[in-house]
Amino acid sequence: MNRLYRIIIMSHLIAAVSFIGFSCSRTPAEQFEDAVKSYQKGENRDKGFAEIQNKLLQYASSKVFTAKGIEHTDTFVYGKKNGTCEVLYPPELSFPVSKDHMVAYYDRETKRIACSDGHAVKVYDENGGTAGEVAPEEKKKKIIDVASVIVYKDNLIFYRNGSLMGNLLQTESVRPFLEKQNFPPPFSNMPFNVMMERSGDLVSVNVGNVGMYNVSVIDLKKREILLKNRRVSSMRTRLCGNTLYHIAGDTGIWKLVRYTIKEKKSEVLVSFREILDVELFDSGCVVMKKDSVELMDYTEKRFVPLIFPIVFKGRCDGLMLLDDNGKHMLADFRKIYEKLTYLETAIPAFFTKGGDTAAGKNQQKKQGK
Repeated sequence: MNRLYRIIIMSHLIAAVSFIGFSCSRTPAEQFEDAVKSYQKGENRDKGFAEIQNKLLQYASSKVFTAKGIEHTDTFVYGKKNGTCEVLYPPELSFPVSKDHMVAYYDRETKRIACSDGHAVKVYDENGGTAGEVAPEEKKKKIIDVASVIVYKDNLIFYRNGSLMGNLLQTESVRPFLEKQNFPPPFSNMPFNVMMERSGDLVSVNVGNVGMYNVSVIDLKKREILLKNRRVSSMRTRLCGNTLYHIAGDTGIWKLVRYTIKEKKSEVLVSFREILDVELFDSGCVVMKKDSVELMDYTEKRFVPLIFPIVFKGRCDGLMLLDDNGKHMLADFRKIYEKLTYLETAIPAFFTKGGDTAAGKNQQKKQGK
């Protein structure tokens, strides 16, 4: 082999290796941009639409689940099998659960899970061992009285019969977390639900049903009530530091409200009309309508439709839980929103019914929880 021939061969090999290395080093965001540019060039439209969806999910997702039949709470993803709760995220552990009823909460700081069957409460550590336990009230074994639970440092706090009860995990004693304070629903003689959400030292307690709820906010460190029994219209709230996002109003005139707790100031961000449900995140919300799902940013107050055939399942650990044809994933709301708004400008036909073949086939398939 002569010298010139070897030089030519080596130069081609170097170019090929460089190209492969460049391709493999492309970030998920860059790969998304590549898919958009490929589509804009007019290459296979149906395949290109699916590729943009695929790259969007790769860019925005932090965890993917391949197991079937997964469920979620506001703080963890799990599956049930033969009386066992198999936690898949954030920790991976197992513990026994009741087949009929379960309320549970995962605390990232202590890496503990609190779980109740409506009567007793147990706390499990990151290895699945018991870290604390509260026995059921003897007189009310047949009544579901523990409606919600959280963990705060070394305290187990749970809602029982209208009050917040506390238990220091190293002891077996149970006592009111706040003396002589009740957090009832805004009605009597009706079943009700309870949702507690913790953000740092604060916890919100939302109690009610069928569009009538009372929400309160408590400073756990100071054991001080910052907001007491504020009337709201949905179980969906988001506690984010000193800010509480909630839904007010009534059918046809729903309002998204931002309430700053210490300043005691309310601001209506936007009004809704024909909606089925809303899920609130730190920077925006997901609005579920009859035939579509839309994302809205709190600051921009701009709605953008989720044009891809992805099912929105709910909120977990502050992330969007999505179902992509049976494969579940946790995705960042902000990343999804930003890329959808980018596509509105880059490929506006995606957002016009019938304006593009690929988008027209897939746009806004019926979605729900």
